[in-house]
Amino acid sequence: MYNYAGIFSLKMSPSVLIDDSPPAPGWVNDGLDVDISHRYYSSNDRDYQISNEVVQAHWHSWADITSGIYGYRCAVGSAPLSDDVVSWFFVGTATTCEASIADQQFEQWTVLFVSVEAINFAGLSTTISSDGVMLEDTAPQSGVVFEAPYQSSTSELAVRWEQFADEQSAGVLEGAGVQHFLWGIGISADGSTQDILPLTNVGLSVRARSTDLQLVCGSVYYVKVVCVDNAGTETHQTTGGITVDCTAPVSIAPADIRIDVAHGPGPKISWPPFVDVESDIHFYKVSLGTTPSSGQAQRVTHTGTAVELVVAEPLMEFQDGRDYYATVAAYNKAGKNMDSLETKLDNYLQAADAVHISPTHAKQKKIFSKFADDQLI
Repeated sequence: MYNYAGIFSLKMSPSVLIDDSPPAPGWVNDGLDVDISHRYYSSNDRDYQISNEVVQAHWHSWADITSGIYGYRCAVGSAPLSDDVVSWFFVGTATTCEASIADQQFEQWTVLFVSVEAINFAGLSTTISSDGVMLEDTAPQSGVVFEAPYQSSTSELAVRWEQFADEQSAGVLEGAGVQHFLWGIGISADGSTQDILPLTNVGLSVRARSTDLQLVCGSVYYVKVVCVDNAGTETHQTTGGITVDCTAPVSIAPADIRIDVAHGPGPKISWPPFVDVESDIHFYKVSLGTTPSSGQAQRVTHTGTAVELVVAEPLMEFQDGRDYYATVAAYNKAGKNMDSLETKLDNYLQAADAVHISPTHAKQKKIFSKFADDQLI
């Protein structure tokens, strides 16, 4: 600025930054970032939620290198970029938002979208939406858990299951359905505690096995299986109890196995019932041969719980004056799916007490037998 004497003064105005570009968009994820640590979710974007109270979102990687981001606005709608559920509201420079939807009614499987608008200091803005979150609070269909009611192992336990499903929500939104299974072992019949094996995620496997347990003989254990869908709703099923039976069956009269050679059309082997107080008798196996535990005359035969066997079609011709040995093994129910437990009776015939198969010895004769529970067929 000059006066009439030619003298001047200089004064400059503040600089003005020209920004004619809106912020560069980042990502908008449904749910809060802290949900990464939740056992139901494996990523930081939620596709399903149980709550009909609030909708949450978080975002990242937005940028404006010219004037910077002044703040963000959020809205919730039934479609991307819509605000027909919750109108736009300002959250400042926060990168999360939460909107209440408690005063509204929604149908099952409604999908809501969170839209985020980033505004720079020039007043320009960019808006994008999340990919949507489904309101889904229907628990999966309960299934069936299969287990052996008895087992002999004290270190291992295994179960399998089927028919758990989330058919109602599957197909409504791509990816809906069962998210994973959990299983645990406890001593509570109602499955309220898993003090032997805590609930453990096994993914989508329908079988589970633990091999490093310390189970107690005679105790009953209960397995709980939890089915979790992608919304986090869950259903569970508990087994009827697995009894650990570590003892073999016991013979009431170990010396009283009999071979009735008078029985036609072939010898009849009979024995007193065995007992097993923990898991009961599951079945017997019987054989007949010329040496203990052999089966030259009758191969090992499953008799169920019957305590006799008629050798109607012997595999060899009986010879007069020769000794024959019957072997009976009793299996308890703990051997159903694990290593079998058994007790065995073998006839160790004395020469004077031998049963001779011949017309002149067609009668029942009591045979000396030795009780041996450490031999397995």
